[in-house]
Amino acid sequence: MSHSPFSWDYYCRSLDQATTKDPHGAEYHKTHSARFLKTIEMMSGITGHAALEVGATEFFQLFLKHEFGFEDVWASIFQSDMSGIPVKRRFVSGDYSVESTTIAVDLEKDRIPAEDGHFDLVMLCEVIEHFDIDPMFALIELNRVMKIGAKLMITTPNSCSARMAHKVALGYRPHFFMQYQRDRSPHRHNFEYDIHGLIELCNAAGLEVEKLETHDVFQPTDPEAIQFLRDAKMPLHFRGDDIFLLARKVSEPVDRWPKGMYA
Repeated sequence: MSHSPFSWDYYCRSLDQATTKDPHGAEYHKTHSARFLKTIEMMSGITGHAALEVGATEFFQLFLKHEFGFEDVWASIFQSDMSGIPVKRRFVSGDYSVESTTIAVDLEKDRIPAEDGHFDLVMLCEVIEHFDIDPMFALIELNRVMKIGAKLMITTPNSCSARMAHKVALGYRPHFFMQYQRDRSPHRHNFEYDIHGLIELCNAAGLEVEKLETHDVFQPTDPEAIQFLRDAKMPLHFRGDDIFLLARKVSEPVDRWPKGMYA
């Protein structure tokens, strides 16, 4: 019996029926729907055998298997009750499932339990802003497990978006999500990037940027903020609220401590 192709719409329709609930929840997917769709668009045409999603979502675990055709799908999660030893987890949505190799590691200090050059694609989506000590450790380790020519997809809030620039001009802090949390969770944004810092980190890690875009995916474009930039004769490029960067591994890391990002 035939069934509908796996897609974002298919996943959203079957979210409530999934046997393995995505810990992010339905509300998260509604909030991030435009970001998910733009990420898919940025990765169009990528193929390979093995893929790793850091900060894994159920949707992309399934998507990597059933739309991109990756046979070896890995998930990195932030969970303190796992030892770092890979375990198999099954993600199910409607008629689709994937058995994922799941690891729990601290990417700012731990080694990924995978062989050198194992992955054709690594996704680091809405993760790098949570690092608070040493993002280059993470990028160097990701470089190690990527093949030459493998792709790294990064998304992260843009600290220099039109909305943030306007907030600074009005005397408000520009952060996207730097609030302390009532439950005292440490999982907040610790460093929000501009495109220049992100490019510098990637280049230092032996990664060449292939695509770089910013888009308003969390809130509608703010006409007042755009007009403020225009009136002030400030650049209007790369002013969306989220950065979308696709890079390719071209070499081993070249600079452990890029001077623009480390003191």
